[in-house]
Amino acid sequence: MDDSLASNISDLPDVSFQSCISTSTPNKSQRKRPAPRTAGTFKVPAAKKARKGPICGVCDICGKDYVRKKSYLDHMRMHVLTDVNSHYPNQEKIMNEIPAISRATLLSMNEVKSVGVWGGQFNAFVQEMLTLPDNSMWLSYTKDVANRIIPALVTGKFMLPATLLPTVIKCCESYLSSLSERKINLDFLQKINVVYSQDMLETFHCDYVHIFGEEVIRFICKSVIGEKPRKEVTIPIVFDIEDRQVIFYVAGATMRGFLRSGKRYSKNAEWCAIVNCIESRIREGNGVPLCCQADRAWTDELNRKSLFFIGAPGMEFFVALTVVLYNIESDESGKFKDDVLLKDVFEDSVCILLWDELIGNSPTEVVALRFLKGVVKSYTDTYGRGVAYKKLNTHLKKSFAAISLRHGLAPRGGQ
Repeated sequence: MDDSLASNISDLPDVSFQSCISTSTPNKSQRKRPAPRTAGTFKVPAAKKARKGPICGVCDICGKDYVRKKSYLDHMRMHVLTDVNSHYPNQEKIMNEIPAISRATLLSMNEVKSVGVWGGQFNAFVQEMLTLPDNSMWLSYTKDVANRIIPALVTGKFMLPATLLPTVIKCCESYLSSLSERKINLDFLQKINVVYSQDMLETFHCDYVHIFGEEVIRFICKSVIGEKPRKEVTIPIVFDIEDRQVIFYVAGATMRGFLRSGKRYSKNAEWCAIVNCIESRIREGNGVPLCCQADRAWTDELNRKSLFFIGAPGMEFFVALTVVLYNIESDESGKFKDDVLLKDVFEDSVCILLWDELIGNSPTEVVALRFLKGVVKSYTDTYGRGVAYKKLNTHLKKSFAAISLRHGLAPRGGQ
């Protein structure tokens, strides 16, 4: 069978495999490989047109103008950081100020008298150190405290002086936690006077280290920022009866607006805190003393059981706020710039102190700050423009003074 198969295969015609494959395609056009692309065949995208909008800020230092506010703020921030870095004191300068910093620490401790079992000894020891600043043991003690706190503030990397506080707290806690360091410092203090007990000296050491760190930060901030020039008021401001009546009326209208908004958003925690503060500490009554009858007389005449009457502490605050308004230059329309206004209010120690006494601890610090900004803005929008008109009329020597709200309700002099 194998022989027959072999004979059949040998009888087949000789066909080559290469002849079975044809490279020609008669029914289709022959495809050509595309030519390689050159630089001239690529599509070049159109260049984007530079759209330059209005300038939002110009740098006063290098003269660059910026369209984007973020770029402008980042640029000015770098100038601020560069200026801070140039005024930052080195370790040698801070160490030279150790006697002054130490005395400021003792004065700060002396302002708050201590009570209790060791209160008398504590106060006496502080007084003794104030009278004997050149004691050798005391100088060694202050030098040791400075060597443990100051190097960390000089060698570290900080953006602004406000970021030094966590580092100071960390250094103080590490310093006070070391038993060996505490023993060395207590030996210094006991050699000054052996009369004082060890428990009192340990308490003194703890307080002194923390307050010393705060005073070092204050010195660095003063070196960076510099002493601010005091703002002198050349013209004394005296309000007459009608001015005080307008202040009382507009202040009550301002607080009434906040009270109505707070009741409208009664489910909001911040508004609830503001309403509680107004009702318990600003509105007259409920323990809040009343204003004098001369200040509230005009509001009493207009009252139809809907006006708001502030108490005497609130009146003192709004009078101080009005004094700040008198010392700010307004624009031609009588409006004040919010940033300038708030800056002057926060720099006025009398105004801020009266506000703190007015609201107390009822709202949180964040709510109290927002409340103050809102009160200043609202009061200025109503009363401030009238103050500007009054200043303008005084400058032009006119015989009348336009004051907001009053000129429409009760004109002066029968006008």
